[in-house]
Amino acid sequence: PAEVIRSRSTEGPDVYRDEITFDGLHRRTPGQPAGRAPTVYVLGGSTVLCAEVPDDLAWPAQLQAMFNRSGRTLSVENRGKSAATISERVDALAREDGVTAGDVVVLYGGVNEAGRAFTQRDLPARLVQRFPRLGTALVRLASFSRLADVAFRQLVFGAVSTSVDAEAKATEEFRDAIRRARRDARARGAHVVVVLQPHLFTRSRPTSYDEEMQAAFSPALGTAVGSAYASLVAMLDEEGPWIDARTALDGVDPSPFYDWHHVDGRGNAAIARFIYDHVDWDAGS
Repeated sequence: PAEVIRSRSTEGPDVYRDEITFDGLHRRTPGQPAGRAPTVYVLGGSTVLCAEVPDDLAWPAQLQAMFNRSGRTLSVENRGKSAATISERVDALAREDGVTAGDVVVLYGGVNEAGRAFTQRDLPARLVQRFPRLGTALVRLASFSRLADVAFRQLVFGAVSTSVDAEAKATEEFRDAIRRARRDARARGAHVVVVLQPHLFTRSRPTSYDEEMQAAFSPALGTAVGSAYASLVAMLDEEGPWIDARTALDGVDPSPFYDWHHVDGRGNAAIARFIYDHVDWDAGS
């Protein structure tokens, strides 16, 4: 449904054809200074990896460009991995030897943590994967019939099951990851910055395109994500300090959203600018 909305809309995100590149296991960040420099490790899921955009438009790369323009000698490392939680990324970073005094570790999370707090029925997705013509037929039918459109959305996206226990577990996993990251960073003389990321349902002034995209994912998803985020905010307030970036994409128009959390280069620019402005890079806080 998200692809159908984008294909028929004159609004929405920019589309690119560039391939992304990697330095070993991690996405390449253009513009890194030569030689050893204090490093900013950006940890997160696919919204850090930013596979939808070229290398220079991923938000960690745009943060690197801001450092370069300001004369700060900092090197940004993209440690994004699709579907990964902050807990998984903290585990991976702990196995590296590179983090040292003066480095900054940015934990950019929320969406995948919220995803651990609810489940969606995936049988229709598996059926469509097995029988591609079924998916094509459903999309075509949904484009002609309002009833079929509603049925398709409910079939694929509507079956969101929330769980108080799952929400609590996801929140505590994030809390534990923050504590482990801070403990490890202190031991190495580094600093940790925690950022709660924005998504489609945090837009304070959604465009008509945003509203159509929200509807495609059903009100149940927005409610589930909102509940999970409320738990994350309460936990972050207890753990502090943290940066609330839920408003970072407000005012980006046309809408930068490919779906409910991935964005284009303009959206990534707004995220990079927000984080650049809200972190004391000299103190790493």
